[in-house]
Amino acid sequence: MRKQILLIKGKSKYDALRIYIDELAAAFEHEGYSCIVLDGVSIGFEDEFIETLQKCSFDFVFTCNGILMSPKVRAMMKTRYCTWIFDHPIHHMERLQQGDENTIVLCCDRNNAKYVKEYFPNIKYVDFVPSSGSYCKEIVPYAERKIELVFTGSNLMADETLKKIMELPGPLQNISLEMIQNIKDDTSLTLEDSLRIALREHRIEVNDQQFQDILFSTREVSRYVRAFYRENVIRTIVEAGIPIHVFGTGWEQCDFFNRPNFIQCNGYGETALRAVANAKISLNVMPWFKDGFQERIASSMLNGAVALTDSSNYIEENFIDNENIKLYSLSEIDKIPEIIQHLLAHIPEAERIAQNGYQVAMSKHTYQNRASKIIQILTELK
Repeated sequence: MRKQILLIKGKSKYDALRIYIDELAAAFEHEGYSCIVLDGVSIGFEDEFIETLQKCSFDFVFTCNGILMSPKVRAMMKTRYCTWIFDHPIHHMERLQQGDENTIVLCCDRNNAKYVKEYFPNIKYVDFVPSSGSYCKEIVPYAERKIELVFTGSNLMADETLKKIMELPGPLQNISLEMIQNIKDDTSLTLEDSLRIALREHRIEVNDQQFQDILFSTREVSRYVRAFYRENVIRTIVEAGIPIHVFGTGWEQCDFFNRPNFIQCNGYGETALRAVANAKISLNVMPWFKDGFQERIASSMLNGAVALTDSSNYIEENFIDNENIKLYSLSEIDKIPEIIQHLLAHIPEAERIAQNGYQVAMSKHTYQNRASKIIQILTELK
């Protein structure tokens, strides 16, 4: 009898996680599994979900970001529940606290996997599976590409997030601001590292549960630093006069929005992906994964563009700067325009990096690779 997987979609900005589910379903099918995909936000989902569980048995149920993780719902599944987390675990703390011996949590950053293992002892199985990316069937030859630089992502509103931090009670506000400063002083720090330093400086000792409660209360720090560095990278590029095509919302609130070289583009998903497949360079700013990978990098490579990104331990282990990826440092954002200008002035070199990145990504970083890894993890569980 053919093995079966039930995959469930949830809400997602720009449908990103919903696309991941579709990509994985196709990849699991290629691995020999039969897949049923349900839309968890559709009208009538609850009845369809119950009916599907009554009619079929599944080897495991798969979701993203811990949706349907309540014990009551998982008891209905009568099988293992596997979820792939694409944020720091603290943003899904309440869901993760409901995990048990039949829960498998996959993280796209090794630090995040380590965090789940340390602070969620209720979850028995935790592993690391890096993100992957989508690609167009037809990509434009490098020399014929019309877009020099593209970025697919919204303005995350650093100022708005800082306002929320400033509304926290005094002690939490102070700790949050110290965490931000710690990260600005050393951009290699994780969110939890920055909190440990702040607590140590004040000689505050806490147990694991207290630490997690404080991190949860100061979680806007994570959103702020992501937003702060994303906005500063884009601003630096725009102020250098480099044309950049940007897909995403919220940029109209930035002071550089009306610059002629800031080209706001409409659409997302397939539209943005086609732009990456027609771009020479595709920019990424990591979502504060210091030992992981990011979908935007994989998609850049799989669509034949030079992936320009800040680094992580995982990236440094698996890619080579100037060979199959182009790296910049968050502590030297002012040097990014020079990197871009060099690539655009030396197209053969840029094309070589893009082609090498494409070959690496196609062999090691597709959703087929990820589906194979996930199945390996699940079949090896005791």
